[in-house]
Formats: sequence, C-alpha cells, structure tokens
Amino acid sequence: MKKEFVLGFQYACHLWRRTDLETRPLDIVRVAQVLTDAGIEVFEVNVESSYLSCAPRPLAVREALTGEYTAGYISGEEYPPEIPGAVLKLLAEKGVVMHSEKNP
Repeated sequence: MKKEFVLGFQYACHLWRRTDLETRPLDIVRVAQVLTDAGIEVFEVNVESSYLSCAPRPLAVREALTGEYTAGYISGEEYPPEIPGAVLKLLAEKGVVMHSEKNP
C-alpha cells in the first residue's frame, strides 16, 4: 500500500478547475495550500522541482483541485480506500462555494 501521493505542478495545473480559485496556481506552494485547506496532509513541497508529496489520497486531491465529485479515480489496492465527495463536503462545511453548469 502506498504511503504517499506525489503531485507535479503540471498535473496540478491540469486538474485546477475549481471556480472559486484563481485561473491558474502561482506555484506548487499554492497547490499545497489548497490541498491543506481541503484537509489533505502535505508532507513535502519541493519548490525547486515543482512537486509535492501528500497523504495517499488521489481521489481527494482530484476533488480538492477540480471541485468535482470523483468516484473510482486511481483506486485499487495501491491506495487506501476513500469516500467519494468527502472533500467537497468538507469544503462546503468551511463555506467554500463552487459553481458549475450543473449547480449554478
């Protein structure tokens, strides 16, 4: 079972679709801040190489950056089980409002 999830800046930019955030993250430090705010433990931020390592929660990372409900994303025995929608619920409880075409 994996003990961390490594996320590079380019992939984070690809996932960065939350409507309540700026159009693009400034750097990997900003990505780490958003993940931390979403309840995801960040272990390391490497500014020089533009990547971070965090808790092995790829589904949560995707929801935190996209603002979209995610089920079955990078699942399997490699990562601990996750609850789809948990990050979105946490963000809503913190008062974060995200709009989409389905939910304006």
